Amino acid sequence: MDIDSLISKQWFLLPGTLCTGEVFSPFLDALGVSQSQRTVISMCYQSVDEYERHLTQDVPSGSVVCGFSLGASVAAHLANRLDVDLMLLFGVNPHADDPEKYQLRRDLEGDVLAHGGRKAMSAFVPEIHGVNAEVVLKTILYMAEACGHEISAQTTLALGRPGACPALSKARYPVLALTGSEDRTTPLSLARDAVGATLNGKVTCLAGLGHYALLEDPQACKTVLELYLKELIK
Repeated sequence: MDIDSLISKQWFLLPGTLCTGEVFSPFLDALGVSQSQRTVISMCYQSVDEYERHLTQDVPSGSVVCGFSLGASVAAHLANRLDVDLMLLFGVNPHADDPEKYQLRRDLEGDVLAHGGRKAMSAFVPEIHGVNAEVVLKTILYMAEACGHEISAQTTLALGRPGACPALSKARYPVLALTGSEDRTTPLSLARDAVGATLNGKVTCLAGLGHYALLEDPQACKTVLELYLKELIK
């Protein structure tokens, strides 16, 4: 599979907490994936089982599934039930949620419901890296405001999801996990755990980038994917 064949496929996108499909846009724009080939799966369901019913019915064979953060975790949980050509996981955590995050998640949920996504997220944004930090921050806050109404479902999903490693171990297609070297939200060790469970996976560290690497340096993400595809051809 080369880059030309990849960008001609249908892409199914699962964003993260308080994110819209805009989190993928700079990366997909850099790749050259047209708008008509992008389908965003809204993070509005409260359980992995609800996503299974949605994705297994709507994602045709030969597609690409791309997830970011919470969306990457959901994709990983469904890895054994999808028939795709490639799964891309940005900032993935393949384990059940850390109980120590319970109160933090509930605090964010309460703040979003009380004050709106933009104001609440402004206090929770992790450190931004790359050369366009102001643009990235603006996009993050815009997304948070746009999908703040989904925060309760996203919180329930995050707190209740099981571990994804058993599902990843049964995936029969390539899985590429990418994580910024400066990502403190989903550090590289988690991506290694995810890929370590797969039969045909690889983890790549995005040097100098953080949790929002997709927005911070979409060109770097594109370059990593292109190199990975060349490896698959060999």
